[in-house]
Amino acid sequence: MTVRAPRQQRGQDRREVLCAAATRLAAEHGPAACTARAIATEAGLPLAAVSYYFPDLSVLVGEAVHRVCARWREHATHVARGYSGARPGPGGHAGLADAISRAMLPPGGGSGAAPVDGDARIQPGRSAVVSRYRHLLAAADSPAVTAEMAALRADLVAVVSGMLPRPDTRAADLLVTVVDGAALGAVAEGDPDPAGRVVTAVRAALDRLR
Repeated sequence: MTVRAPRQQRGQDRREVLCAAATRLAAEHGPAACTARAIATEAGLPLAAVSYYFPDLSVLVGEAVHRVCARWREHATHVARGYSGARPGPGGHAGLADAISRAMLPPGGGSGAAPVDGDARIQPGRSAVVSRYRHLLAAADSPAVTAEMAALRADLVAVVSGMLPRPDTRAADLLVTVVDGAALGAVAEGDPDPAGRVVTAVRAALDRLR
């Protein structure tokens, strides 16, 4: 068994502490919040530690965004599995619209974390939704963030397609666009319940797609 030298292990531990700190900042405030000083403060390490372990800050930010997107992806998959392929009942697409909205939006609390104790019914608050769309805006200035968000969107489209009565990638892509538009509109207009706005928009879109 290989035993790591104390210095090597300490270096790996500090890199992980910095990655975890950057991930928390990105999840709560978006990638733009991941400055070297903010990461060092969040990690409880000297400012010099950031440049020492990550000479290229964009690598650290890219890893943070990767981890946040992985959590959002996990959340969407979890919600989709909980939906269990139920089909529209007498009330139309209300249940499906609710499930799609919960899958597409981040879980509540703005942490970017997966639901606790398997509770996929947690609705996101405004801060959690704002965080998601800060990532989209950051993608305009960062190739690393662009790649992560593009991969996330493709996976979300696949998740939504699998939730439809019949898998349909084009319809799923449209529904993800509806979610993004409704959520951004709600945030821009100061709506305290962006999730509610999204559910209404998705249900209307599903009714049109029938």
